[in-house]
Amino acid sequence: MESAIDWESFRLIVKAIYTNDSPRSRPNPDEGVMVKLLVLPSWYSLLDPELERQVADWISFQQFLG
Repeated sequence: MESAIDWESFRLIVKAIYTNDSPRSRPNPDEGVMVKLLVLPSWYSLLDPELERQVADWISFQQFLG
């Protein structure tokens, strides 16, 4: 999917709407990773708790997320 989808174009869209202006808060996660985490559940029929476990367990998910 890396070569089929231009993930960088999504990064620009997410960055424009996902701001964190508070100086006390933690930095935002990478926008590209966030978009990829949103598509994985639909591709693999995963619920959020299961997605978290699979990302920690599957090397292919970790490679995809970078």
